[in-house]
Amino acid sequence: MSSEIRRSEIELDPTVHVSSAFVRSAPSGNQQIGNFPSHPRWYVRAALEVGLVKKTSRKQDLLSLGLVSKIFLHPALDILWKRINGIGPVLSVLPETTMVNGQKMFLQPIDPSSWDRLNFYTSRVREFDDWEPREGSKEAVHCSVYSYLGTQKPIFRNLRTLRISTSHLRSSDSFALFLATTLWEVSWPRYLEWLPEDDPMHDLGDSLAALVSNVPALKSLTLQDYNYSGLSVSLSCLLALEGLDVLSLSRLEKGFIRAIAALPKLINLALSLRGGVLDYGGVESGFPSLKELIIEGSALDLNKFFDATRPKELQELTIEWEYQDVGNPPLAAFAAITPLFTSFPFLRSLTITKSSTSFQDLDEVHLWLIFEPLLGLKSLVYLHFDIPLPLSDQNTARISCAWPHLEELFLTATDDLPSLESLMHFARNSANLKDLSYPIQTCTALQSMIQIPPTISLHPLNRFYCNVMAEIAHAPAIALGLFQIFPDIVQVVGIGPGWGQVQEILQLFIFLQEQNRGR
Repeated sequence: MSSEIRRSEIELDPTVHVSSAFVRSAPSGNQQIGNFPSHPRWYVRAALEVGLVKKTSRKQDLLSLGLVSKIFLHPALDILWKRINGIGPVLSVLPETTMVNGQKMFLQPIDPSSWDRLNFYTSRVREFDDWEPREGSKEAVHCSVYSYLGTQKPIFRNLRTLRISTSHLRSSDSFALFLATTLWEVSWPRYLEWLPEDDPMHDLGDSLAALVSNVPALKSLTLQDYNYSGLSVSLSCLLALEGLDVLSLSRLEKGFIRAIAALPKLINLALSLRGGVLDYGGVESGFPSLKELIIEGSALDLNKFFDATRPKELQELTIEWEYQDVGNPPLAAFAAITPLFTSFPFLRSLTITKSSTSFQDLDEVHLWLIFEPLLGLKSLVYLHFDIPLPLSDQNTARISCAWPHLEELFLTATDDLPSLESLMHFARNSANLKDLSYPIQTCTALQSMIQIPPTISLHPLNRFYCNVMAEIAHAPAIALGLFQIFPDIVQVVGIGPGWGQVQEILQLFIFLQEQNRGR
């Protein structure tokens, strides 16, 4: 390892400790303070080499060393504090911290010098994440600690990223610990806890308002499924917001869409249309900067949204269709949506999935009507369409000619599966296609594959995925057919049995081809 350590190469948890094996590994030429080397970069390098980063037994607390040795104040060790996974490491630098019944708390006021020491270390923290604490970093802390520390708000004055658990939202003093003006990304509690209706935690509107008031320049916000009174008003104040994820929210206010559509810098939006009656008045020119949209809802809700909004800069669109109704009416409603996508001239990536698998016995005419408008989206580079289609040879030919820049395609079929030979349309017409997921018939005779003329010109496709649950009848025939059509293919995958054998035979073809080229 190089004698110089770059900060970007190191990411240690602040609860990293050191063992006697590490102490014995210190180079004899280094000056020592006690049993520890005086150069902090050597310490970090050796800790990485010995591989002690994730072992938490038989260790001495690294943070406590900072109280007795000035070497741990070296700026090179800021990286040790870059991310913490709980408030426990912060308390390790305070001599006033006491353990009572297994919980850390304060039984005496914190001395001013201790506050200075605390602020020195917390100023190094850039990311606070207690959603998934690392091994050994989860410590029991009494709730009074948060309120006490909150009197010196905020103590994390250089914090950039905050992923916060429910415990820190139970009091305003606790939440104030983290509300630094430097914040740019905040994520709310990950899991919904069961709470009685009269529990004040059932509504986090006040906490959201405090966040908006203290951090008006916030860039990214993720909210989980709690109640947020005044949600629309709070969000409308975040004029610098670039990313908003409310996909988990099941309750939206009537004016929610109007509020977020007016955000001038919103680039990424994840949204569920499940809850509430929404007002779309005046949003025709909304979402002026939106480039990536993830949205889920019923056909009728999706229809209302796309009929009312026209995000002209949209580049990536992901739709999950919550298909719950039976019959063709929802298909007809969804078929009215896809023609609206032609108003997105910069759309490069489109994903459409369904929440139900009950698409049997549906009208193939309506299914094709949903898909056909997408053939006009000439700027597409990626398309994932997880709704069964009638993929006849004629339709396959149309699909292969539709998108000149397409690099990745995923389609599924109704009961009538296209033949393997139909893939030749992609070899001829899709010059940039690299990854193809397409249903084909798996009962293919070897003689018919031998008759397939090999593709003479180079084609970039290197991966094929067959999304049909069917057993391979003749693996050599499938492998030969794919190799003849796509000469640069290196990987074949399928959900049915037998595709592993196809891959093995394909590897043999590739080996023989390389041998012939080497002659």
